[in-house]
Amino acid sequence: MRKNYLHIDFKGITPLAHKWPEYLEHFHDLGFNGLILELDCKYAWQTWQGATLDHYSQNDIESMISAAKKLNFEVSLLIQIQGH
Repeated sequence: MRKNYLHIDFKGITPLAHKWPEYLEHFHDLGFNGLILELDCKYAWQTWQGATLDHYSQNDIESMISAAKKLNFEVSLLIQIQGH
């Protein structure tokens, strides 16, 4: 099956976690079946606690990925590393 990925960069938008299943249905209806999630500073990194106040919890991320997998999305996390 051909993959049609949608790249979501969370530094530009921050969808409400509880609305994520609704957004996924919409993306699915548009023909997307893969997601690249660039969490950036919207994740509560354990290595730098308190670095951001507006972020998703670990449970939020797990729920979002679980909802995506229920619709057969392939999910990849894009994480910036040194040298970016």
